[in-house]
Amino acid sequence: MIDILNKFCLVISIIFVFAFIINPSWHKIFRNKKTYNFFLYFSILLSILSFTTLFWKFENPRISVSVTLYPVLFLILYKFFDDKILKKYNRHIFFYKQYNTIWKDEESDNATSTDKWYQLLIGLVPLIILYVIGLVIFQT
Repeated sequence: MIDILNKFCLVISIIFVFAFIINPSWHKIFRNKKTYNFFLYFSILLSILSFTTLFWKFENPRISVSVTLYPVLFLILYKFFDDKILKKYNRHIFFYKQYNTIWKDEESDNATSTDKWYQLLIGLVPLIILYVIGLVIFQT
């Protein structure tokens, strides 16, 4: 049962990560405070459920626990950078899509270099943090 729960948390987290790689404009759902809070609480719950599997024997907790923290870190960084853009430009952050022909998004065409850097940081910083957590805490 614990193994199934951990795999469920892992799959949901991976879907969350790749959803914003496939179509970056889906981040607009986080502009609604209730939706953002729901996803934040849900991702925290996934992380807690995944951490509980550390108390039981599991084959490779480093991968599953680390990956389930990605949505939490993504959402925290998203809110942080969105607030910075709100203060600086009086608008929400625009995620850039390189190939903007399939799902046309006008905001993507108006993305500034600041938006692009923040988008890159939102994607990479959680991965770096999770890698360090995996190395430091879960040393084998």
